[in-house]
Amino acid sequence: MKDDSSLQLSQGYEVLAPKSGKAYPIPCEEWDLLKTRIKRISNPPFLFVTVGSLLLGAALSTFITIILGSFSAPDKSKELITAWAAVGVTTISGILSLIYAYQQQKDQRVQANEVVAQMEVIEKRYEQQ
Repeated sequence: MKDDSSLQLSQGYEVLAPKSGKAYPIPCEEWDLLKTRIKRISNPPFLFVTVGSLLLGAALSTFITIILGSFSAPDKSKELITAWAAVGVTTISGILSLIYAYQQQKDQRVQANEVVAQMEVIEKRYEQQ
């Protein structure tokens, strides 16, 4: 019977000697726990979500003010133009902030998935047959 601690290579790999250093053997259960936790990593971009929501709220409240007729007097045409400009700027800025927050969150998810993919590559090297 063969010793389980021996290293067997078939497939013609040339094994390079590693540099000397410390290494930690990791039990499979702990490795799986690390993978699970990495998959759940999420750093939501609260700043851009909050700013985007505030800007959209400001746009909505200004729009409601315009609709209710607060600027309907003939001498308030400049204020009406300013209010419509505020609605347009805050709406566009709010939407762009939310889009940027979504993209940022998606990129962070991709980075965590790349780490898990690399861990799976390492697993395949040591799979039991």
